[in-house]
Amino acid sequence: MPRSLLLAVLVAFAAPQVASAAEPAKPDAAPKAADPSPASKPATTAPEPMAARIEAPLFSPLFAQTPVARIDDQVVRLAELQEALAATHDERKAGAATSPDFKAVLQRLIDSRLLIMEAREMGLDELPELKEQLAVFKDVTLRETLQQQLTKDVKPDALEVERVYKESVRRWKVRSLLFRQEEDAAAVKPALAGGKGFAELAKQLIAEKKAEGTGEPEVLPPDQTLPAVAAALKPLQKGEATTPLKLQNGFAVLYVEDIVYPSDPAKRAEAEKASVDRQSGQLLTAFRKELDRKYVKIDEALLRKIDFDAPKPGFAVLVKDKRPIVRIAGEAPITVGDLANAVGEKFFHGVEKPQQEKRVDKLKRPRLDGLIYKRVFTKEARVRKLDQSEEYLRAVEDQENSMVFGTFVQRVLVPDVSLKDEDLRAYYDGHRDEFTSAPLYRLEQVAFADMKGAQRAAERLARGTDFKWLKANAEGQLPPAQRALDFEGQLLSAKGLPEDLAGALGSAQVGDYRLHQGPRGQGYVVLVVSRTEPQVQPYAEARPDIQKKLFGQALNRAVTDWAAKLRAAHEIETFITRIGN
Repeated sequence: MPRSLLLAVLVAFAAPQVASAAEPAKPDAAPKAADPSPASKPATTAPEPMAARIEAPLFSPLFAQTPVARIDDQVVRLAELQEALAATHDERKAGAATSPDFKAVLQRLIDSRLLIMEAREMGLDELPELKEQLAVFKDVTLRETLQQQLTKDVKPDALEVERVYKESVRRWKVRSLLFRQEEDAAAVKPALAGGKGFAELAKQLIAEKKAEGTGEPEVLPPDQTLPAVAAALKPLQKGEATTPLKLQNGFAVLYVEDIVYPSDPAKRAEAEKASVDRQSGQLLTAFRKELDRKYVKIDEALLRKIDFDAPKPGFAVLVKDKRPIVRIAGEAPITVGDLANAVGEKFFHGVEKPQQEKRVDKLKRPRLDGLIYKRVFTKEARVRKLDQSEEYLRAVEDQENSMVFGTFVQRVLVPDVSLKDEDLRAYYDGHRDEFTSAPLYRLEQVAFADMKGAQRAAERLARGTDFKWLKANAEGQLPPAQRALDFEGQLLSAKGLPEDLAGALGSAQVGDYRLHQGPRGQGYVVLVVSRTEPQVQPYAEARPDIQKKLFGQALNRAVTDWAAKLRAAHEIETFITRIGN
């Protein structure tokens, strides 16, 4: 069952003058004698306001516009609370919000609405820069709304999805051998072509000391496979082997025993999205051509004549050129100056040097195409009256509120927030752990297929065997291509190591080794080659981060304090009583 919302919608009205439909009407009573005196009449009380309780699914669009709070004559809608809860619990799935959360979230919504109302009283919503930004947002949103309308029915292509999905999840079940000599590795493919089975051949080569490895089959996950190995396996079919692959410790040969396609819902979803995106792109491209034929007329002769790289008449002159280069039915034309400004936006440091390199005029066609796209899609959206749709108007309202709130914060609250250096230093002194780095290690490893092999190796080390000798001579080691973990040749932070290994290394010094069980049950003996102890970040380096954090906390307090003052000047009422099952 979906989680539900219990709304206490308070509907106050006078006591009914007729009998309730649920209660049968009573016959008229016989006339009574007049009361002896007014003082003998029983006291009358005003009827209690009645409340209607509505139980609604929290994330149902049907109830999205239901008021959950009121500030004077403005309401906070359930949809706003839904969005705020989703943002607060972005790591959870929709509907996982718990009842203790919604009151604080609703409180913040009301506080922000109070500040927005105050900002409008100050006239901050009339600032020219804010109106200009909002106008841009409106046009962009209109175009996006039209694109969504055009592509809403696009479905994934089943064949395309299956092809892309299988390509992304494909795994090779392989047997592998590692050779010291390239000629021994090169002899594998001819032997297989002669009819010999790989498993049989592997046993023979291992027995002859020409190859190392178990010869047992293993499924290679792509995220833990060396790029060179993955590239060599990609074109192979079942029953084929790679040519010798040059690796750090020798030459590897991998034999494809099978190709498997494990279930991966996330990868399938990615494939479906890619299919929809491709088809949507094609649909929008075709639609754009229709709009061009319907609305657009380009002055090709003038466009060819303009040269933004030419020294005359000069780029500054063209920026002011009012000649129409594109006429759009029912709209203002796109002028040479409009195109020049669009081209000039690409070059933040001026056009002089790009003009010398003949790089400016190349942009006139793509930039003009972008200008036409914006004009015709915006026009078509208005023709279809999308600027009157509820969805569009709500998006504009939300954006304007957000901009007004941000302007209030920047112009009214931020100037009053100040931090003293002693406050920053006090935070630094009280939170040293935040500014202490993790240890850094250089490690070497010996890898085995299971922990038994690693434990036998550790026992030999305990009896005095040299680690390098063990690494060069121990039997049963995993070839590099089959290792799930590789620590060698890198400077590694303890934060980047598997958590249990980092814990085991916490007490290790240079020359110590630790056992570690890796993915797929693999066993590792890990040697500490070097260790850099944790370092405390100096105050001067930590200060900017501390300042940013404390400034944010102070700004939040300023918002809360302002909202608390405004609450006293407004009539506020909440209708939602709980969230739960």
